[in-house]
Amino acid sequence: ASTKRFNSIRVRLPTEMDDITTSVKHRLIFRSLQLPTGGFFPDRLGVQLTDSKDEKPDYTTTAGFLFKEPEYDTQIISNFQMKRYHDFTGRLVVREQTGYGPSPFKADVGNILYVRIQMGATLWGNGQTQVQLQITLPDQYLCRVELTGKVPEDEEIFQVDNNGDGYPDNAHGTLSTNSLDGGWEDSSAGVCRFRLSKDMTLFYKQVIYARLTVNNPPDALLKYDKASGSTGTNNWFVTAQGYGMLAPSGTPHRMGSGLFISLEQEEELTLAAGGKSYWQGNVAVLDSLQSATCQPTVFTMS
Repeated sequence: ASTKRFNSIRVRLPTEMDDITTSVKHRLIFRSLQLPTGGFFPDRLGVQLTDSKDEKPDYTTTAGFLFKEPEYDTQIISNFQMKRYHDFTGRLVVREQTGYGPSPFKADVGNILYVRIQMGATLWGNGQTQVQLQITLPDQYLCRVELTGKVPEDEEIFQVDNNGDGYPDNAHGTLSTNSLDGGWEDSSAGVCRFRLSKDMTLFYKQVIYARLTVNNPPDALLKYDKASGSTGTNNWFVTAQGYGMLAPSGTPHRMGSGLFISLEQEEELTLAAGGKSYWQGNVAVLDSLQSATCQPTVFTMS
């Protein structure tokens, strides 16, 4: 039997219903429907009416639009309620000696970080510059994407095959910066934005990677604050905004901002990879040691 799912409802109406006229309308209410975990930007619903033999169809679409965010959990961080989506997710690749990129210290310029984004809804570019995918860094970062932002295909993360099936566990996906597709040209401050050109589409659950070039904050930043039991101010977010099928006017619908993966999710991914750490939800900003000394604690001969 086919396992393909169709997002449709088939209803047989009772014969005793009054005829629908210009003055008589019926309201149908459907309860306890299992909604998709992902989201969707504004879209119309299609409606088809047939006779008792399911023949002679009439088809139309709803006058209004539906919009849905992906499913999410909420988390209180620094007294703010934040969202962490199930399908619309972001994470950073662990790389270099510290895991935080080649230039992990405070005030370092040009640190290179690789991010992985999974789309939580289909985002369609309708020709308006407001349709975009956005990555937001913690305060005092400067973010930009140089050239195409493509992550090299020979990176370790794309060579991983933990299940031994002969295929990489992480497929390499990138965003085209062809003028017909879109570009990162408006990235600035602590935000990197990819603007979609007309008819460019990022599909639900599509995975993409981007190479971010960042200037680190002037002060050190903890990855996890044990005192508060949270990431404190070191939070990364992913956001998408677009019009869907609406006419492109006014403010676009915004989906996000959603937190990158949590520390618990990092640990789960590490466990699934046999103890190897490949992913993280944020990076620490390091400070250098001043006047460091080493002193033995045991003075006996070894």
